[in-house]
Amino acid sequence: MSKPLTVNNNIQRTLLAIIISMVLTIAYLTTIVSAAPAVLPPIFTGSEKMVSDDTPSPGGRIQYTIVVSNAGDFEEFVYVTDTLPAELSLITSSITLMDGDVDTELITWTANTVSWHGAIIGNEQLTIHYDAIVSDTLSTGDAFTNTVVITGGGQTVTRTATATVSEATDLYLPILFTPFSVPSFTSEPRPNADNEWTLTWDAMTGVSYVIEEDMNPNFTSPDEYTVNGSSRTFQHALTWNNEYYYRVKAVSNGQTSDWSETVHVIAGYRDDFNNDLSGWSTRRTTNIDKANSFYEEDQSWYVMSIQDKWDWALASPLRKAPAPPYEIEYRMIRVSNGNLISGGMVLGGDWNGEPCPDLSSVEGWYQHTNCFNNMYIQNMINLNRDRNDKFNVQFEVIDDLVWCLECGGSPMKRLGTIDTNLLENAKSDGWNVHTVRVRDSGIEFFNNGEYYYTINDTDYINNPYFGVFASTDEYNNSAWRVDYFQVKALND
Repeated sequence: MSKPLTVNNNIQRTLLAIIISMVLTIAYLTTIVSAAPAVLPPIFTGSEKMVSDDTPSPGGRIQYTIVVSNAGDFEEFVYVTDTLPAELSLITSSITLMDGDVDTELITWTANTVSWHGAIIGNEQLTIHYDAIVSDTLSTGDAFTNTVVITGGGQTVTRTATATVSEATDLYLPILFTPFSVPSFTSEPRPNADNEWTLTWDAMTGVSYVIEEDMNPNFTSPDEYTVNGSSRTFQHALTWNNEYYYRVKAVSNGQTSDWSETVHVIAGYRDDFNNDLSGWSTRRTTNIDKANSFYEEDQSWYVMSIQDKWDWALASPLRKAPAPPYEIEYRMIRVSNGNLISGGMVLGGDWNGEPCPDLSSVEGWYQHTNCFNNMYIQNMINLNRDRNDKFNVQFEVIDDLVWCLECGGSPMKRLGTIDTNLLENAKSDGWNVHTVRVRDSGIEFFNNGEYYYTINDTDYINNPYFGVFASTDEYNNSAWRVDYFQVKALND
């Protein structure tokens, strides 16, 4: 009887040891887990939506505040969308972003929506403020609710702010806001010969004005100026990026009006071809392999190269010239030597805003009608056989372009009127400075400072696009370098 008892005791002892070991292991693991810091996922439940006045009067101005709070430990990409109810009108100029390490450029809006998307790091928050006008058609007791939707980290959180219209009253209370009209520009600014122009607007006494200037019509990175008056003058150096946009708003007692309509100024232009950012490119060509243009590397020149007989091409940055009167000046040299090769410039070109050329097809390259269908061409033809290397200048008024492969010569026919004039003082083997003055009465031509011709045609002087041109006849290739190209307004 004693032997079985001994076996049972051994089993009991073994089981007890196993149980004690498991308990100690669990206790140890629990200690390790409890010692590790907790990592919280993004939590947006602390976000808020508030209104400055929950009992506004009809026509009153109220401010909404949205606080998007990421209480977690991780950075999270968030979408914030606030759609205003029909009872409110958004004041877009009042939208501001505060707090948090966020990208302020990611705020967008429409007539009734304020949106932001971007990353909010852990334990940070984003605050959005904007003002709105309560509809003056509402009656006492009418209620409206404004809701913001916050989405991120697999969560969607909504926050609301409700306001109830109170009865309009004439009680003698402090005036918190006196609305004033949106300013309007009173004239179309135009640059002068010094590339200077003045903006003017209707102004009120005791009110300051903030002007924004940008080269982008969306005012993505504007320069801002404060003015106590009704005008401000701007002046800039000539550059290839020559379009400026302006808007103005009134400021008084910490309140602002909406922005005015945008004014667009076409200023003077200059390109020294120091880099290829200025946008010159072939816009019309008869042979994409043999007639082209390009920036010459490390030389600060723009080159027109026509390598086969009868071909021609024109290049343009598709930038605008100021309204007439204005002056074009450019410096050009003939590189190749051949009889009847030609080069020059183009002005008065049209463009409908579509791709120029249309690269989607072969026909689009050659036969598109998106740009430079009408124009003036100053075409300097080199005569090196019996004219002592003089230039015979051919002035072309182009009314139409016709593609005709079977017609002989160039496949693209330039239709219109042509006049010629022998250019006596040109340097056929050197640089020439050409000047063209565009006036309401016609176009004047100068070479190396000397006047030599006028075209009285004015059909296309209000087409603002310009460029350079080169072509060949039946003998040799044609290559030309352009050192600079400048366009600026004339005072008279």
